[in-house]
Order: sequence, then C-alpha cells, then structure tokens
Amino acid sequence: MKFQKILITLVFSAVYTLGFAQADRCGTDQSDAFMESIRENKKSFEATRNKARVERFIPIQFHNVGTTQGEGRVNDKDILKALCLLNERYVGTEMRFYSVGINYLDNTNVNDNPGGNQARTAMADAKNPAALNIFIVSDAGTGVAGYYTRNLDIVVVRKNTLSDDRYTLEHELGHFFSLAHTHRGWDQIANGPGVEQGGYDPMIHGDTVTIASVSSSQSGSTLIELMDMSNCTTAADEICDTPPDYGFGFSCSCCRMIYDVWDRNGDKIEPMIDNVMSYSNGCDPYRFSEGQVTAMHTDFDSNRRAYLRTNEVDQYTPITEEATILSPAGSEWEEFNGVLFDWEDVPNAESYLVKIDGALNEQFITTESELYLEILEADATYFWFVTPVSKFGASCGAEEVRIFTTGSGTTGLDEIENITNYSISPNPSTTGNDIRVFLTSEINMDAAVSIIDISGKVVLTQNENLNSGINKITVESASLISGLYIIQIETEAGKITDKLLIK
Repeated sequence: MKFQKILITLVFSAVYTLGFAQADRCGTDQSDAFMESIRENKKSFEATRNKARVERFIPIQFHNVGTTQGEGRVNDKDILKALCLLNERYVGTEMRFYSVGINYLDNTNVNDNPGGNQARTAMADAKNPAALNIFIVSDAGTGVAGYYTRNLDIVVVRKNTLSDDRYTLEHELGHFFSLAHTHRGWDQIANGPGVEQGGYDPMIHGDTVTIASVSSSQSGSTLIELMDMSNCTTAADEICDTPPDYGFGFSCSCCRMIYDVWDRNGDKIEPMIDNVMSYSNGCDPYRFSEGQVTAMHTDFDSNRRAYLRTNEVDQYTPITEEATILSPAGSEWEEFNGVLFDWEDVPNAESYLVKIDGALNEQFITTESELYLEILEADATYFWFVTPVSKFGASCGAEEVRIFTTGSGTTGLDEIENITNYSISPNPSTTGNDIRVFLTSEINMDAAVSIIDISGKVVLTQNENLNSGINKITVESASLISGLYIIQIETEAGKITDKLLIK
C-alpha cells in the first residue's frame, strides 16, 4: 500500500516540524466572526468578475512606533522600501498602495504590547479614518510576525518582518481585505502546547485524512476541504480555486509538497503551497489565486471600505530608478561649513530623503535634487545616500552610498562683510553643466557675479539680489570652454574670488 512512503514522510515531518515550531506565525483571528465579511461579499463576486479590470488605489497611513522616549523606530527608508515591495508583490492584483504619510507614535505600550488595552486605545486614537492603518512595532506578541484585527480595523506588523521574504505584510493585508488562511483550521502545529489538532502530522493523521473537521484556538472548528471541490464554499478559506491545504507548508517549513496525502474521498491532495495566505517558507515569490483577487476587489468595493475610496490618486507612478550622485562623490570637499549635496533628478520623484552618517547622523527631506548644509564638521568623514520618493514609496533597489571628507575651512569669507558662508558646486565642472554658488548673507545686498579667464578677460557677468539667509546663484556655463577661470562675487562691501575649473 502506502506504508513505505509514510516511513519516509515521518522522517521529514520530525525534522521540519521541529524547525518551524520556533518560526513566526500570523496572529489574525480566523473564527466565524472574521469570515463574516467574505461570506457577505460572496454575493457580489460575480458582479466583480464582470466588471472591467481597473486599478484600485489604496491609501496607507504608516505609524512608525517607538518607545515613549522616542527610541527604537524603524528607519523611514525601510518603510518606503516596504511600500515599493508591497506594490511589486501585488502587481497581478491591480491593487496599488500609496502613502498618505508616516505618523511617529511614541508609546511603549503600543511598541511592546499592541494587544493590551492601553495600546489598543492609543492605536484607535492615532488611526487615520481615511486610510488603511499599519502600525509597525517591536513586538506583535509571542511568536507573532503580524496580524489584522477586525475590531480596530488595523494591521500590526513587527519591524523585522516588514519586508521579509515570507510576505508578512502582504499576508496581513490579504486578511484586511477579507482573505482567510488557505489552511484555515490547521492554524497550529499539531504538537504545540494544548493543541489537539493542527498542522498536518502523518503520525497523527496518517496518509489518508479521514476526519471531517479540524479545530484550532485561532479558527475554531472548521470543515476540512476536499480535492473534488464539493465543499469548497463552506470549508477552510471558502474560496474554491485555492485547493485543500492541511497546513503542509506550516508543518514542514518548506515550499514543496513533501507528503503523499489523500483526502477522505481517496483523492490525492495537491495544495497551492506558495499561496500568500498559506504558512510556508522559501516560496518567494508567493502568489494569490484569481478567486482571492476577486475577493479582495469585492471587499475594497464594499460599503465597509468606502472610506478607502478617496479618489485622491488615479495613476500609478512608482520610482523605478535610483538617484545618481553628483557631489560630494568620494573625495575631499574643501569647505566644511558649506557643503552642497547634489544628485540628478529622478523621474516620478516628489521628494528626496537624504541620509548622512559618520560625524553627523541625520536625515533630511527636500523637494529639490540638491541639499545645502552648513552643519558639518571640519576634517571629518561622512557617508551619505539619497532615496527618491513618490507616494508609492522609494524604489526597491539599493541606493548608491558615497564617502567624503571635509576640509579645514572656506575660501575668502572675510573679504565681504556680512557674508558668513560661501561655496561653489560643482567645481570642477563641465561645459553646459550649470554652476551653483551658495552664499549666506546677514543682510540684503546687491552683487555682481563674473567669470574671468586666465588672460583677465571677463567672459560672463550677471547681477544678483542677495537676501538675508542662504542664497543660491546659478551661472550658466554653456559658453565656457575647457580651462581655468576665476569666479568673482563683488558687492559694495568687498569681493570674493575663487578658482573654477571647466573640464
């Protein structure tokens, strides 16, 4: 019969079950109360299928949670990357997720124990009523990677699973949009504490599963699904194109079917073990079935999700390129109290997150493709990168990181009274690449900017009105040929001169 196959399977089961028992799991309730939405939505499934396929845009409010002292939050960049990855992983669903902002919530109760009463109250108060709310915390519960709670209608995800290759965030958003586990009823490992039944174990269930229902504390008593689909509308996840899954991936912590198992009708089980809503490991990329996509679309279109349909966004414009750094780019910067961070414009970028580490550890947000800082130290080493950002997050790739060292001072600052800082970028430059002069003035004043060649001939001049504060002067270089020049800024109070090299 199948005796030899069972012996082999037993060995695999003992090894894999032990390994997975320590792994993270989903903490979402799978009871009949949770199933109310999809059961109600099923009445509209056919109407959803008959609709023209259109993109659905879902606003997300991220809550970056730290301790009450403001410590322990995840980097904003990681949230932006997770949003990019979320959109890539949902690409076949025609559901697009965009950020309406990052809220910084300093609350140790939420960070360490989001299931507690105080934390739940704080999260309810922090919710954005016009968005899908995702709280990013340090601890989602013992052994829990994340969960969706129907009562608060929010998603909670642990920081270190935000972009993991087991699709934790994508899995919990599936729950948000009414999807149950494909292995509903088998939600726990069979040898877990106090569990009578759970993820398939050949030592308990044999190679032919004859029981008609299975129970867990997460889902209660659930009908066991059959391969012939005769009970698919009422068993397990109650979606008919996700085949029976008796928690096989959960039991083996794998992404291939290592068991030979038959249902009580004698039909061999062929699960979709790489489904986003399963428990399995090593399947990246995971996938949704067409029925699951229809269920999520129907839920989004339902009255209970009307608050998500803001019509604020109607076009998908993700970031697909990284920023190309122009300066500082791996060399010494002569000044330290006037440094221009410069990069090329990135298509679809609405802003840029600039992260600077080393002697300074700060991040900055700017809508320009440059950032001028006067807060660096002399003779110090820094490394930095820039992340282009749109409402759909950052790009999914890795940023270019550059290292540079500041010099010991600035050039000619004492030559004009009331000018406290001065910088030129890029220098050296190339013909056609505009030159930017940054000046920090204590008062309003007029200035003349001149470019002088090595023979002493003025080849370019322009007048500027300087305001109190930081001023940026742009000098076009299209008329300059390769060579060494003098750039001169002159006011009634004096003048600054410096060398300019055009390559």
